[in-house]
Amino acid sequence: MLFKHINNFIYFFKADIIFNNAKRVNMFYGKVIGNIVATIKAKGLEGKKIQVVRPIDMVTGLESEKFIVALDITGSGIGDYVGYEDGKEAAWAFEPEEVPTDATIVAIIDNVNITIKLSRKSLI
Repeated sequence: MLFKHINNFIYFFKADIIFNNAKRVNMFYGKVIGNIVATIKAKGLEGKKIQVVRPIDMVTGLESEKFIVALDITGSGIGDYVGYEDGKEAAWAFEPEEVPTDATIVAIIDNVNITIKLSRKSLI
């Protein structure tokens, strides 16, 4: 088994397993790079923490140049690696409350282990 360390993530490569069967992963991963303070918020946002997240490509380990704004239910802070949902799934974390959100941090990531199928050429 091979491993590679990229951006504080350790990637494990095992030749006989395909990562997620090449299907879309519903939870996305990123790093909290800042927060937003808003004194006036829409109904449903009162008391909710707002974070700025830089998405991370889990295959390459590279951080995106873009960022998203996400509500936080985990208590994460700047520098934390997080899992987040976007789209309509982002509001599910607050059910039965109706919260206007397009992205929600739902996990603080401590460690990531990924196994993917590699060709023999990629091992050389």
